[in-house]
Amino acid sequence: MAEYKNIVTDDYLAHAMEKAVHSTLYDTYLIEPKVGDCRLENDIAPDNSYIYSIVKMKQGEHCRNILVTGFSQEIPVRILANYGFSNVVDKVIIHDCVEEITNIIYGKLKASLNKNGYEFAMEFPEVIEDKDVLYQKYNSDKKIISLPFIINGHLGHVFIAACN
Repeated sequence: MAEYKNIVTDDYLAHAMEKAVHSTLYDTYLIEPKVGDCRLENDIAPDNSYIYSIVKMKQGEHCRNILVTGFSQEIPVRILANYGFSNVVDKVIIHDCVEEITNIIYGKLKASLNKNGYEFAMEFPEVIEDKDVLYQKYNSDKKIISLPFIINGHLGHVFIAACN
């Protein structure tokens, strides 16, 4: 059985998360985010107005961590407006947008972490509508890495948590 590297909450991870979020939003979607500092949290506090998407961070067949993105609805609506989809209220389109943003953030983060020996596989995100399901996806006994960001006054987060 292969030995895999456990994720370490260090400056390398913090920088990789910040870079993945900034480059996804700025380079891909032409939106300048104000990215905060990574911090450790006890919990992912679901905000009922957020849209959450998760990606399993697998090494081999085993889920080691999950990456969770949380956005106020205004963030994907703003991104869609940049592509000519103004006044979008279709939940399916908004969820597709959130999943794509999450996919790009994870892909960039994975590439950076894998250069440092992590060997995370590419996985696909899914929107979680039931906030209780979100709680079941991660180990709440361990600290969670949280990275907040703001786009036009609207808050978003990227979290990394241990899998359950």
